[in-house]
Amino acid sequence: MRQIIDTARDAFVSVDATGLITDWNPMAEEISGWSRELALGRSMADTLIVPQQRAAHQQALAHFRVTGTGRVNEH
Repeated sequence: MRQIIDTARDAFVSVDATGLITDWNPMAEEISGWSRELALGRSMADTLIVPQQRAAHQQALAHFRVTGTGRVNEH
């Protein structure tokens, strides 16, 4: 599994229930400009979501965690 994620041509970012980044593959580094070491443990919202959309993102993520339904960042 690790080899697939590390060699994927898509960015893979995993977050825990609180929204902190727990995994970050090489393509996520390339696309975002953030190294894995700097990204791990950071808030996904503060790292990847533009400031104007952070409140909406946090609200949608909180709703999803409680209900298991809804959209987070249009997904």
